[in-house]
Amino acid sequence: MGCQIILLSKVVQPHPAGEDKGNLEGGRWLVQVDKQKRQTKLDMYWQEMMMCIIGEQFEKWSDHICGAVVNIRQKGDKVSLWTRDAKHDSANMQIGHILKAKLNISDTENLRYEVHAEYSARTGSSVKSKLTIPPKEKDNKTNSDGTEKAE
Repeated sequence: MGCQIILLSKVVQPHPAGEDKGNLEGGRWLVQVDKQKRQTKLDMYWQEMMMCIIGEQFEKWSDHICGAVVNIRQKGDKVSLWTRDAKHDSANMQIGHILKAKLNISDTENLRYEVHAEYSARTGSSVKSKLTIPPKEKDNKTNSDGTEKAE
């Protein structure tokens, strides 16, 4: 079982990552979704991501966005936001922070950015992340379950 749905800007053709000149130097912010959470999270992430792109919610960085892709797979699902220039770290980090906030991604989950060229040249199933927005660190006043520590 597998399915891929793509929403791209009018200047990008629906080719695999990196094959269109609009994506050649780009990358993607990747959100992985457990297949058990497909019904609750995947649909919401995809819908919100499309609305953010169409509504230019990425503010002055909206021109850096190429599109979005959702991959539905047996092992787990992915939603990704494609950007034009993987070398533009500051814009990509701003986009990543906005994406995490707009999708209401939990503070316990990380978000990672992959370069299309590295993804296309991979030999295994994974790609090294160029950028990450890590989970927020818990302060020393809370236990691992989020309850307050006794003093």
